[in-house]
Amino acid sequence: MTGAQYRRLDQGPVPNHYFRAIDELFLDGKINILFKDNSQLISLSDTGQQFQSKILNDQEQQLIQKIAQKWKGKRTSEIVDFTHQQLPYQICNPGEVIPYELITQQDPDHVY
Repeated sequence: MTGAQYRRLDQGPVPNHYFRAIDELFLDGKINILFKDNSQLISLSDTGQQFQSKILNDQEQQLIQKIAQKWKGKRTSEIVDFTHQQLPYQICNPGEVIPYELITQQDPDHVY
């Protein structure tokens, strides 16, 4: 949806700008981060809940809600395992940028 470049990391494909975006949202007070064991639990802060993005259109917001509903209640390991089974992740080397074109070759029912 974003056209972002993804990198093959152990946690699964991760957009190049993900970690910078998380830092910025935290510093702006829009998210809370709780560190637990080897995990970061991220949630919206009160400020973040009041923020309404004008960047996404209705169709994009609906797609995000559909994806969130599908993965609701799943453990992180289940999501990571799912991404590791996808063609783009399997054919790229660790740390390599995953060519966007590879995900378009994946069966649409198995993209998210």
